[in-house]
Amino acid sequence: MKDSVKAGWIEIPLGEIAELRSRIGWKGLTAKEYTKSGPRFLSVHSLNYGDYVDFRDAFHISQERYDESPEIMLQQDDILICKDGAGIGKLGVVPEVLEPTTINSSLLLIRPGPKVLPKYLYFCLLSPYFQEIVQSRLEGATTPHLYQRDITTFPVFLPPHEEQQRIVAVLDEAFEGLARARAHAEANLQNARELFGSALQAALHDETISWNETLLADLGDVVTGSTPKTSDKGNLGDHIPFIKPGDFLPDGSLVYDNQGLSEQGAAVSRVLPGGSALMVCIGATIGKAGYSDRPIATNQQINAVAPKDGISGEYLYYQMLTPEFQADVMRQAGQATLPIINKGKWSKLKVRMPSDLTKQAEIVEKLSSIRAKVDAASAQYKAQTLDLDDLRQSLLQKAFAGELT
Repeated sequence: MKDSVKAGWIEIPLGEIAELRSRIGWKGLTAKEYTKSGPRFLSVHSLNYGDYVDFRDAFHISQERYDESPEIMLQQDDILICKDGAGIGKLGVVPEVLEPTTINSSLLLIRPGPKVLPKYLYFCLLSPYFQEIVQSRLEGATTPHLYQRDITTFPVFLPPHEEQQRIVAVLDEAFEGLARARAHAEANLQNARELFGSALQAALHDETISWNETLLADLGDVVTGSTPKTSDKGNLGDHIPFIKPGDFLPDGSLVYDNQGLSEQGAAVSRVLPGGSALMVCIGATIGKAGYSDRPIATNQQINAVAPKDGISGEYLYYQMLTPEFQADVMRQAGQATLPIINKGKWSKLKVRMPSDLTKQAEIVEKLSSIRAKVDAASAQYKAQTLDLDDLRQSLLQKAFAGELT
């Protein structure tokens, strides 16, 4: 914010132009008390869909629990801010409230008074200026938390009512344009992904090719990774990469420059040769596949196949991306809280192999070419969204420095 307040504007604490309310009471409320119907019970999840609070997938609680805290029964034009957890600082404006709705303890309700337009206050709280204040309150905190008493004192730069209306109108129009540009970029990326999916199915179901269904175990050595003792620092080094589920990239390549293993660490680990195909076989990212172009070791959450002579690991990687293979993985993993497919089950999964193994190279070349287009679209999307986010922040910065024309 500018060092001096623009003529006609005033600097005023947030608590003097809005009421701040958070959940009190409700001791002992647990997820077991959620109901299939009744008043909606919002969490930070509802702040993930743009400027307005979204009621989709909201939990429900009993009428009795809702009635315990009338001070946080939501009204249209309330503003919600996350004050705890990973989403701290996230915001949303409450649209029309058609059903009784309340909030959990991670959210703070800000109810604008007559001096400030709700959407103006929302944009103000969304601005880099305000978010910097938020971050300054969190620095050094073991458990990040925004305290209501602190938020109440946050300074708001308030122009006359007519200027608030003008700023809101300008930002609304600009942000609608940015949203259209983002949607267009997302559509381009989705089209590229669908093109690859169609090409994958076509290439691996080409009726001009004779196919065999073959077990993974018959195509190479199937290996589950292992983790050497990290307490022994001598196991760590840069002799070979050590791959974990988080090191799989969307294009199937791997992040090789994280903490690796020394020769000592490699000697007590299961080392895979270059050309192996890998898959995460436990947890939330089960089914994520990758291909290694160099020798690596992996942790125990990853199964891999080191192909025999004549078998392409890159081809096997593409096979692992097919809906059929992914569905088989999930069927074998079961419906447990923590899905897992062990080495024995994974090695018995089937893949389609061309009878003429030389066809593998043709298929890999075709799919890799299309995959490169997906990667280019993804890179362009990321660059465009970063530019759009920067422009959004720039507009907000100008708006609350009194420089928006």
